[in-house]
Amino acid sequence: MSREIKHGTTGITLDLERDTARLVALVEDAAIARGAAVSALMFHLAAIRSLHTLKPHGEHAAVMCVAARVQDRQGGDGYQAAHLVPGAIKVNGLDVWDLITPTSGQMLKLQLQTKEAFAETRVLPAAANRADSQAEGDGSPNSAIRLKTLFGSQVQLMWKSQRFVASRPLTVDRDGVLHALSGWFAGLNRAYESAAVLKRQAAALAGDANARERRTLEASVLETYAQSFKIVNVARFVQKEIGAVYRRYDWL
Repeated sequence: MSREIKHGTTGITLDLERDTARLVALVEDAAIARGAAVSALMFHLAAIRSLHTLKPHGEHAAVMCVAARVQDRQGGDGYQAAHLVPGAIKVNGLDVWDLITPTSGQMLKLQLQTKEAFAETRVLPAAANRADSQAEGDGSPNSAIRLKTLFGSQVQLMWKSQRFVASRPLTVDRDGVLHALSGWFAGLNRAYESAAVLKRQAAALAGDANARERRTLEASVLETYAQSFKIVNVARFVQKEIGAVYRRYDWL
């Protein structure tokens, strides 16, 4: 069950950042929302992949996760809008939604939903968003165990391994999508744990008490992400959280 916390004055924001139980509740809800958003997007990306069975955007295309440029809302008063998906996907240097030619209502819907998915955010206390940025990394090959790198690698895996039938566009290889999502969820906790360790180290090296307190809080947020969201059965999670998307596409 999602817990809604009203955003109020600066005083309320500061209280929230010091109220561990309420912060944990927000972080847990954000983790579930991120899991659902990434899962839905992976199915949309698989549908886009089904439109490209040959070069240059077929199985050997270069897939990268880069920083997102657009968000669907702004924060304020001590809160920040945190993207649910860790970054935008480019295929051979193109925004992935530009691989869709909107020649029908169905294609236009897929294009718009994909754009919206990359812009979707959750408004969180600033401490949670700063912690999230630590976990995301910059997406470079050297950012080991970071969310951008992890997400990009799993999309690349799905893109390369998807089965398809050229005469059946928008038909999705469900097993391939679930396999990619399993890799995402398996690496997710390690990414948060690694980021929490780095944040604890930064807190220990902080030169003043305020910085130390801020980084310690951010480390706690990362540890909460790591401990509170572990998916055992990916297919069951997907059916429960994004049932409409799961049922939308035809399967191979």
